[in-house]
Amino acid sequence: MPLVLREAGTIVDFTNSREINTQKYLFQDDIFGIYAYQSAPVTIDAATRNGFANGNIADLQNQANEQGMPIQYIRLSWNETQQGSSYYITDLVVGVVSKVTRNFNTGPAYLINALKAIGWFNQLISKVGMPWKAWLLLSPTRNTAYNNWGSESVSNWKSVVKPITEVLPDLPTSEATLVLLRQEGKFDDALGQFAVQMLDKGYTITLLSYNLSVCFEKTLTIRQPGGYFWGYQYRLHVRFSWEFTSNPDISVAESSRLFIWTIPIILAICAGVAAFAVSVLVAYNLTHEDSSYVKYDVLRDANGNPILDENGNPIIIPVEQGSKSGPPDWWSGIIQNVAIVALIIGGLVTAVVVIPRLIPPRKQKD
Repeated sequence: MPLVLREAGTIVDFTNSREINTQKYLFQDDIFGIYAYQSAPVTIDAATRNGFANGNIADLQNQANEQGMPIQYIRLSWNETQQGSSYYITDLVVGVVSKVTRNFNTGPAYLINALKAIGWFNQLISKVGMPWKAWLLLSPTRNTAYNNWGSESVSNWKSVVKPITEVLPDLPTSEATLVLLRQEGKFDDALGQFAVQMLDKGYTITLLSYNLSVCFEKTLTIRQPGGYFWGYQYRLHVRFSWEFTSNPDISVAESSRLFIWTIPIILAICAGVAAFAVSVLVAYNLTHEDSSYVKYDVLRDANGNPILDENGNPIIIPVEQGSKSGPPDWWSGIIQNVAIVALIIGGLVTAVVVIPRLIPPRKQKD
């Protein structure tokens, strides 16, 4: 069978990556890839095959770009045999790498749906069994060995409803939300507690940096029953990660155990995350969604010598990684909820007070 190959863009190396759920929500500047392989041979009509073989790849690129996930590389390939007015198709592959450029509604599932919105692409994909997989690129930020631990949380849904005669307000900006998250210094406090607790476990921690990212998940705008009101819902996603070194160096097995143990320190302090709502400040009850750790180390040759890049710096790669999704075992026992009192003057926030309260323990299933 002859191979048909169509591609555009520059190949991206995904050797250092982490497989993620296709439903995972992603943040601005993340680079991710999706991949699908034909599960069984199929015979299709010539019109569907020709549309797929001759369709303009720029259609897919423009669609992904409009949805905040511009394509860096795309590959479509398959084997085919013409049988009269039909084609026998095998080994169909779809591979796409994109970079997130906006702060709402992005991730593998959103990209897949965006591509399927292009008629000539979906005409064939809908006729072929194509299980999808997704990966997040792991990009080191330093040229020395270090550890990266992180946690992601998602809030409850919030509703925005207005009379149909009024304009619906936009989502809060990620910049304004980050200002609110950082202004009370709670993350510095959390990391300080993390270092103290790790010291109690026998590890001297050197904190290198932390990164805080936020984005939003938004539903479609719909009219309420009766047609007098319209609105949408949204919820906040928060990613908090921190980089550090330790003495002695934390083993992978120890990382897996201690990481899950230290996340409550971070989330107990960060549970009072607040962000702009329509015209008031609201409290977001964040629940744990995903945690991960990545151990970065120096790439070495067979003799143990560091391998250097073109600038003479050691090449750093992820050597071990792990993740856990869903509410962890300890979630029922931590301080989780908050109340936010906000004063709004002229639409601007003048004060935010976070008051934690205890939630009675409840048994969770693993």
